[in-house]
Amino acid sequence: MAVVQFKNKVLILGLIAGGLAAAYALGLVFSPTNVQKRRSAQALLPGFKTEAVARIEVSSQQGGTIQVTREGEDWKVLIAGSPFPASAERAGWFLDSMAGLARTRLVSANPEGWASFGVGEEASSRIRLSDAAGKSLVSLIVGNSEPGERGSFARLEGSNEVLLLSRSLSNYLDGSLSYWSHLKFFPGDLSGGSIMRISVRASLDFPDGSPRRLAYTLIRNSEAGRKWQVVEPAARRGAALDDKAVDRLAGTLADFEGNEFVPGNPASGLESPLAEILFSTENNRDYRILVGGRSGEDQYFAKVDGGDYLYLIPEWRVRTATQPLEEMQAK
Repeated sequence: MAVVQFKNKVLILGLIAGGLAAAYALGLVFSPTNVQKRRSAQALLPGFKTEAVARIEVSSQQGGTIQVTREGEDWKVLIAGSPFPASAERAGWFLDSMAGLARTRLVSANPEGWASFGVGEEASSRIRLSDAAGKSLVSLIVGNSEPGERGSFARLEGSNEVLLLSRSLSNYLDGSLSYWSHLKFFPGDLSGGSIMRISVRASLDFPDGSPRRLAYTLIRNSEAGRKWQVVEPAARRGAALDDKAVDRLAGTLADFEGNEFVPGNPASGLESPLAEILFSTENNRDYRILVGGRSGEDQYFAKVDGGDYLYLIPEWRVRTATQPLEEMQAK
């Protein structure tokens, strides 16, 4: 009898201990702190698909909204109401960044505190993503950055929750139209090594008083180890050149890039260009850069001959693309 009673007591104590352990475990699982940690570790945009986005709208505190839209495989940025080429690479980086956002902390769910985090209804910093039909996929109000941390406070439109994000979005909010623009003059597969002929004509007067009067043509002689040679002026024909210096010029032309697009039809001086740089490639593709008048103190209007877009380019790029022949002579 005593043995049976002892066994029963052991069984009861075991059940009590098991119950306490289960209660403790459940307490850990469902405690407010751990529930919030699990919620906070979630992706901000679960199920978000970057390929579904056809329009990006970024509004900042500086005023105005940048609009970038997908057109087939290309992206366009709206400037003064007209579409210009946008950087598909940067649009892709941005969408990947959005897809990777996580909520690191739930800060508040009280609408009365929105303004203190910069995410109230009056907040101007917003990111909106839409599909091709115009349906909103994401509408995010972006607030202040937490002091000492790299994340931004944010609130999804329609939600009361103020969240601390896993990274800052200030780079995108502060980005200019130029950041989103694809400002390369020529196709991405063009390289300086493919350029076989360069002709430069220039009549420039820089602000420092230095004139630049140029008229020369150079060719890369494939029968002479791809060495560069002077074709004109005739008086300099056959002059030895620094091949590395001419290669740098060829690379500059292949990678030619503007500072920004110019919308509309301003007086650009391109009807009588100050400089023309013509170059040809080994597969017989010809390209011509036209440099027009000055804009401000350190920029020039420029375009590709026959191209659709007008650019502003910095003075230093004009100087680099119009190297005097003397600076490329063999030392």
